[in-house]
Amino acid sequence: LAAMPETKRVEREIGEVLRLGSPAGTAKTKMPIATPIKATRFAPAPTEEMPLRRTPSAMFAAEEAILPAQAPGARASGKLRGMFVHRLLEVLPARVPSERAAIARALANLPIYCVLLPEFEALLREINGILDDAEFSPLFGSDSRAEVPLAGVLRQDDGRKLIVSGQIDRLLVTPDAIFIVDYKTNREVPNPVPRAYVAQMAAYRRLLIDIFPNRRTEAALLFTAVPRLVRLSESQLNAIDITRSAQVA
Repeated sequence: LAAMPETKRVEREIGEVLRLGSPAGTAKTKMPIATPIKATRFAPAPTEEMPLRRTPSAMFAAEEAILPAQAPGARASGKLRGMFVHRLLEVLPARVPSERAAIARALANLPIYCVLLPEFEALLREINGILDDAEFSPLFGSDSRAEVPLAGVLRQDDGRKLIVSGQIDRLLVTPDAIFIVDYKTNREVPNPVPRAYVAQMAAYRRLLIDIFPNRRTEAALLFTAVPRLVRLSESQLNAIDITRSAQVA
């Protein structure tokens, strides 16, 4: 470095140091100063109203209010029981009958479900009664799927978008039709079927019609404790104004 012509020796407190200068014949140039951008050159970005986001099972709060009231403890217990029944109906259909009890027992011993152990035998009989019934067997065959996530966008009357996402308990797909099933663990089948239940299935059906426009789309509720499959008619489903109910919620 000391031999380079542009190098200078400079004394500093720490001793003599070498300082590199500009190469010979190179003129120093000043960096250009950026011109400030005037804010008036840009128009404000257009604002767009955020779309509503709903899940089919929770988007109809106003309708849900008409369902029979439950004590807080009973509601919590019923919710946990429903979760366990859903889990069994997700896992056990793919297993041979001889394996069901052991798998169900293993699930019941998990910390989240262990409080249901006193009800275990009754719940297992309930599930076996469904899986062994020929009426329900098509729902749990090889063409069906459990806990199927579903999401889509619906357009409201005022043009706003409604983003809907949820999970279908059981989905049966055939070359001609789509069949949606939602499990309900009520001890009894309500009569008439609450509008909140119909509205939930109407939302699923609306999304699936957009995905499979050339297939018939049907919906039903499986009341597991009875058990009973309640098919919802096309007129019932079409009578629900999905986007209006979602906006109210």
